[in-house]
Amino acid sequence: MKTQGAQNITLQPKFLWGLKGDVKQNIFYYDDQTVIYPCGHNVVIYNMDDKSQKYISGIEGSEGITAMALSPAKKALAVCERSDRAICCVYDTNTLKRKKILTSNECQAKEFVSVNFAPSNEKSMLVTLTSEPYQVIIWTWDKAKCFTF
Repeated sequence: MKTQGAQNITLQPKFLWGLKGDVKQNIFYYDDQTVIYPCGHNVVIYNMDDKSQKYISGIEGSEGITAMALSPAKKALAVCERSDRAICCVYDTNTLKRKKILTSNECQAKEFVSVNFAPSNEKSMLVTLTSEPYQVIIWTWDKAKCFTF
């Protein structure tokens, strides 16, 4: 029910504390003053110099972050989440915008337990390991396709 003069209000966190310790590879240095880590259902990008934070929120409906990886050139961040089917999102670290959502119909697992970028071809190759039934999936993430599994 709306009242006369009511406005839409959006709440946004100002500061998040804590580290979600059960996430694999759970803290990264982006540069000398910036760290990236999971906190609850968010990824926090914390600048130690000016003590500011930016956030990447988890996908609505997912059950939480399970694994993360920062590309070798630090241009992309992969964040895996538990859901009905395992999800891995790749974000641009400069804009914090989601580039791709990776999920496979062939994969029956609910989560990816590990993720990493290929060191020689980070622009397009990503590898994930699912929970049981264990599967290794290699992605060409820029096209959101399974390369092999």
